[in-house]
Amino acid sequence: MMSLLFPLGLLGLFSVPALLWLWRLSKTHRQTKVASLIPFEHLLAKQPRRRARLIVNLLFWLQLAACVALALALARPMFRHAAVKTILVIVDTSASMQAVGGASRVFDQGLGKLRQRMDAQGPFTQWFVMASAPVTALTPTPVATPGEAERLIRSFGPQDLAGNLAAAAQIGQALLGQAPATTLILSDEAPLSGLEEPGVEWISVGRELPNVALVGVDAEPLLCGGVAASSRLVAVVENLSDAEQSVRLAVRQEGRQLSQQTVSLAAGVRSSVPLAISNTAQGWIEVEIVSPKDALALDNRATVFLRQSEAVPVAVVSEDAAFRTTIALWLNACEGLVWSVGVPEEAKPFILITDDSDIVDPRAIGTIRFADAASQESGQPAYWLIEEEHAIGRYLAGVEPAGVRPSASITQETGKPVVWALTRGARTPVVSALEEGTRRTVTFALSAPAARDSSQVLVTFLNSLRWMIASAGTSRTGEPLALPLASGAVNVTRPDGVTERLPHAGGLFSYDGAAQAGLYRFAQAGQTHVLAANFLDPLESNLRQRAHTWRPGVVAASTEKSATTAQAPLAPMLLWVVVALLLLEWWAYSRKARGAPIPDRPGSI
Repeated sequence: MMSLLFPLGLLGLFSVPALLWLWRLSKTHRQTKVASLIPFEHLLAKQPRRRARLIVNLLFWLQLAACVALALALARPMFRHAAVKTILVIVDTSASMQAVGGASRVFDQGLGKLRQRMDAQGPFTQWFVMASAPVTALTPTPVATPGEAERLIRSFGPQDLAGNLAAAAQIGQALLGQAPATTLILSDEAPLSGLEEPGVEWISVGRELPNVALVGVDAEPLLCGGVAASSRLVAVVENLSDAEQSVRLAVRQEGRQLSQQTVSLAAGVRSSVPLAISNTAQGWIEVEIVSPKDALALDNRATVFLRQSEAVPVAVVSEDAAFRTTIALWLNACEGLVWSVGVPEEAKPFILITDDSDIVDPRAIGTIRFADAASQESGQPAYWLIEEEHAIGRYLAGVEPAGVRPSASITQETGKPVVWALTRGARTPVVSALEEGTRRTVTFALSAPAARDSSQVLVTFLNSLRWMIASAGTSRTGEPLALPLASGAVNVTRPDGVTERLPHAGGLFSYDGAAQAGLYRFAQAGQTHVLAANFLDPLESNLRQRAHTWRPGVVAASTEKSATTAQAPLAPMLLWVVVALLLLEWWAYSRKARGAPIPDRPGSI
């Protein structure tokens, strides 16, 4: 069964009458050279101006066949046939596939292996292609040729995101509406050891590659310092290799270098590197790392906004007057802070400080939670153990009496402990930090009024506040970029230069398409706002021990042949026929020009 995707292409058949007219015109004006015209005078006098019959030869038939084949190719005919099987192709398009292993990217190496596997499947096979980062169906219906599938995969390419193979396979099977005959997975993840799933085939292109990654950048504000204090950036660098690496860090602004530092990192070590820059520097700052053995360039740079005087508002929410009084005493010690009691009505992001575990606000970029006074235990003062690598543990003494004893409010859900209390040989978490995208939460297992006069608690509180303010204005790829805007259309320019025009009803505008690392510009009514999306993902940057995102049993292999139909395009074959006919016509014409006769055959007009 055949159908035409573009019937208007048959208008190309009008080239056939044009060809007939040209051949008739050429035969009418044909000249014959003879030695003398005297014997042929009677013939010349009786020769008609138009022929009743058209004399054609092999050249004419070749040209006619080429015109008809070209017109059919323009109509894009499709041959429908019963598909023997449907193969679900899961392509890992996560950021790690951009790694360079050898002369080319891991993604390009894997794509060549995938094309070989697809070509070996033979005819009457259709392909449904899913990308893993983000989980996307590259075509609404299965495609009939490996070439079309490869073109879709190559045009999509690896993204600046983390992916999930299991989610892609599950959604792909749901979109197909049936179990595929085979699931073909292209990834740099290794198959699960000791597990062979029927109907699941792996094309694994992963191998251990050394990499040094920038996994975090904070722009520390001038929280309580004077104007003479220097601003700093804190870069978190991780050596994801099996040998010591020398890493050079540079801070630039509009091409001008502001700071530079070289550090040596042992194998598998993550370190926070403070970078001193002038306190007058403000605006967008780019941090870059350079290492001699580095397989992934994406995680070598990040962009943050450095504030000189702008302050993120702080909201204090509590029904306990003693709690509000203590927090006010601490906040008033910093002249640069702007704070108020109660949640602000504006849509502007803020930092929430509370002793109520039930209060949650989506506008809060950071939350500091204290234990309420009723849960505070009494007892002897405890000594503190500090996680010095974390920003909250900075400026704290390693082991020093804290003056308070913690409650038991720190759990696994509150985040990673960064401060512990040591009492009678037992270690109890005091402060935990949780980072979920751009939102940061710090939980204190103690009551603020009970710790009012503790210098250790005050420094930890201010460090927590600085850590949260440092994250304002930055985001990670894949997370929404949000900012308050008026109603009206918004032009969003991505880092690759592509501009999207999106409607907005007013209020908080959220953009969900930040899949590339770089600066995003939001233009509306003559005003432009800039936000950054950075790729900071230590799991994805680890090219030596890839995290598994596949789980067995996600898709089930089909035991029967697919009853659906597939479409095979005939246009590529017809175009090759046109090329062959033109080459043959050129050969015949060249042969005639050399003097070899081509017999004429009479035909009807």
